[in-house]
Amino acid sequence: MADRPVNLNRARKRKARAERERKAQTNRALHGQTRAERDRERLARERADRAHRAADLAVSAVSFWEIAMLAAKGRIGVGLPLPKWRLDLLRSGLVEIALDGRLGIAAAELGGIHSDPADRMIVASARANGATLLTADQRILDWPGKLDRLDARL
Repeated sequence: MADRPVNLNRARKRKARAERERKAQTNRALHGQTRAERDRERLARERADRAHRAADLAVSAVSFWEIAMLAAKGRIGVGLPLPKWRLDLLRSGLVEIALDGRLGIAAAELGGIHSDPADRMIVASARANGATLLTADQRILDWPGKLDRLDARL
């Protein structure tokens, strides 16, 4: 019985892919994220910093709640007591978009978006204020509804 021919090009690509994945796993273990993830995070921070310097950066109030919940679960840390951290951001020029009944109704009426209430409030806040939403949330990025958005991962 004859051995099957080996496609060397395919074998080289498979080996290169495995090596890239091994390096990514090593970076993730050493640094908590891969180089590509760090680069995406850096670019997202740069975009947000530019908007902040232009006094054109806003955040939905529900985002502070989401961050507080993540901090309470130990999934993130902000390095300061949360109330002080929030006030420092607001004093630096970040605009907080308050939630009200109008936004609550708009969030409930969003069609075709997933059911996460915080994400719905964030999308409704951006739409109501004519803002571009900078997000890394794949479900929001994939949502086909009317919303100006930028992928924070690019």
